[in-house]
Amino acid sequence: MEPGEFEFYVTHERENSLISTVADHFGPEVFARKSNMPEGYVDWALEYCENHKINAFVPFLHRIALSAHRDRFAAAGVKLLTAGDHEIMQMIENKPAFLSKIAELGLKGTKYLPFRDLEEFDIAWGILRQQHDKLCIKPAKGIYGAGFRVIHEDLDDYRSMVSGAASSISINLLRYTLSRSDDRVNMMLMPLLEGIERSTDFVCDQGRLIDCVTRSKHADGSRKVAPDALHEDFARKIAAGLGLSGLLNFQTMEDAAGVPHILEVNSRTSGGIGQTIHAGVNLPLLFARSLTGRAYDRPVQQESCSVAENIRWARVG
Repeated sequence: MEPGEFEFYVTHERENSLISTVADHFGPEVFARKSNMPEGYVDWALEYCENHKINAFVPFLHRIALSAHRDRFAAAGVKLLTAGDHEIMQMIENKPAFLSKIAELGLKGTKYLPFRDLEEFDIAWGILRQQHDKLCIKPAKGIYGAGFRVIHEDLDDYRSMVSGAASSISINLLRYTLSRSDDRVNMMLMPLLEGIERSTDFVCDQGRLIDCVTRSKHADGSRKVAPDALHEDFARKIAAGLGLSGLLNFQTMEDAAGVPHILEVNSRTSGGIGQTIHAGVNLPLLFARSLTGRAYDRPVQQESCSVAENIRWARVG
């Protein structure tokens, strides 16, 4: 970025966060009483923006709640940068609703059946197990893979526990917990996709794709950043179909035939965004410049490279 082009104000719940080393202004994230959340956070964020004369606010916490208050921020001269309006944000964060929507856009999402209790699980299991050898579960809402489990029909639960296999659960233990719990969380039963996992970071503005970079994880442990025409087409259709704006991310997994299935869209910047610069494209800068209406000349060709998981080095392939 050019000297003085932008000025960044950053808040974080940890006062020793490394982001403080690059922010122009850094301060602690102030939380209201838990009983007053997320409304208290919305009020605090608006007051912070007004006091510091913020032009654009990119939230991480309470994005859905904030998206219902875009007019309040606009009235204060602040552009609140959620991926979409409140309805769109609610849909994105609800995986079944999102998968239904992208099917309407002609995109292939992962197959699933919903369940909330043991009876519904048994019905879903009876249907999908006849069609697929391996199945998995995850909550309809969640981030960072929380709640994802691969279901095993012959797993020793004790050995699983002491070995730290947190991503696995036996069908016996799963059925037992469902029968004993009073919670009724919306869950999804899905075929386990074991092909290449890809994560596409993309910048878009009111449904128009500006640029994207696709990262992939391979069976040998390698991670690559490379141009991917198919996932670029996915990004363009997702952005246009949902009218999205921001620096966002979506994920796919390949099935046994090598066909990628869309898993979800993240209405936030991904944790792996630092890897994308090795493709020769500065997505965060493009995002920032898109807010000012500045034109962007896309690189003639992205680079292909391998990257370490800790994002400390790159090798051009």
